[in-house]
Amino acid sequence: MTTNHQEFSQDGYFTHKFETLSALQEIREICESMAKAAFPEQYTSLDNYHLIDIDSKAHDDFQYQVFTRLNDKKLHHQFVNQNLNFFISLFGPDIDIQTKTYIRIARPGKQLDNIGMHRDIDYGNSAYEISLSLPLINQKAGCGLSIIPKSHLFIDQKTQQLNREDVERGDTKNEMGFLYAPKRLTGIKKEQEKCICLPFGSGLGFTLGLIHGQEENTSNMTRWSIDFRVKNSFHPVNKNLKHDYYTRFNQGILTELAKKFYQVNPDEFNLLTNIVN
Repeated sequence: MTTNHQEFSQDGYFTHKFETLSALQEIREICESMAKAAFPEQYTSLDNYHLIDIDSKAHDDFQYQVFTRLNDKKLHHQFVNQNLNFFISLFGPDIDIQTKTYIRIARPGKQLDNIGMHRDIDYGNSAYEISLSLPLINQKAGCGLSIIPKSHLFIDQKTQQLNREDVERGDTKNEMGFLYAPKRLTGIKKEQEKCICLPFGSGLGFTLGLIHGQEENTSNMTRWSIDFRVKNSFHPVNKNLKHDYYTRFNQGILTELAKKFYQVNPDEFNLLTNIVN
C-alpha cells in the first residue's frame, strides 16, 4: 500500500498500512508485560486498561515507566529502519528521526490523558517535519486522533494561552509530551474534526502545521499509541528546538561522498551555505 502524495499535499495528512511490524509488535508486547507486572490483579488487556482502579499519580508514574523503557530500547528507530523504503519515498535518503518516542495512554472520558486540539508548529517545530502516530491496538470509533483536513492552509490561526495544573515545565509529564502551557486554538468547530481510527499496523502521518489531537477519548477502549517526528536531514528546524531532539538516522550515498570530499577540501566546504554537518 503506497501513500498518495498528492492527497497528502492537499489535505496535510495520510494513512498508511506498514509492511514490517516486528518492532511495533515488540513495543506492544513491552506495554502489555509492564501493565501485567504493575497491575497483576486487575490487568486484562491494553484496550481495557481503563478498568484498572488507580489514581492519577499511579497512572502517570506507570506511563513514565513505559516511556522510559521504550526509549531505552529505541524500538521506534528499528521500526523506521524496517520500513525504510517508505520513509525514503517521503524524505529522500537523508533522514533524521525524533530521538525519543512518546507513548500515549488515553482512557475513555479522561480529558487530562490528552493534549487537546493543537498544532505542533506552535510549540517549536517546523512545517518541514511530519509526525507519525502508530496505534498499538485496533481502534474503534472515537478512539483515534482527530485531525482537521487542510487546516495547514488556515491563515492567521489565533490561539489563547492556558496553563495545565497537572503539568509543570520540565516534569515527567512534560517530558512525555504533555504541554504545561497549552495554546488553545480559537474558532475551531467540532464539525470540522475528523477522527482517524486505525488498526494495529497502520499509521497516521501529518504535517506539523495541521490541527490535530484529542480532547477526549469517546470510545469504550483505552487508546494506546506511540508517535514521533521525522524530517529530511537538510530541512531547517526551529532555533528553539533542543539540539538532541533529533537523531541522524540515514544518510544517502551522495551525502556520504560529499562529506568525504569536503574532509580533504576544507576550503571548498567553507564556501557552502545551508549545510548539515
